[in-house]
Amino acid sequence: MTITQELTDPAYLGRMFGLLFLAMDAFQPLGSFIFGFVTDELGNATLLLVGSCFLIGLVGIYQGYQRLARRSR
Repeated sequence: MTITQELTDPAYLGRMFGLLFLAMDAFQPLGSFIFGFVTDELGNATLLLVGSCFLIGLVGIYQGYQRLARRSR
C-alpha cells in the first residue's frame, strides 16, 4: 500500500484504493476455495508453501520497485 501511495497522484488515491480493495474482495472466495483443498492435502506444510510464496513475492516487489526508482532518476 505504501508503494501505491508513492506512485499514485494524490487526486487518484481514493479511486486506486477502491479498486485494490474491490479486487481483493473479489478474489477472496476463490482463495478460500483453493486453499481449502491445499490445506487438506499439505497439512502443516501449507505454512511453508505460503511463507515461500510470500518471500518470493516480496523479492519481486522489491526488485520491481528498484527498477522504477532507477527509471525515475
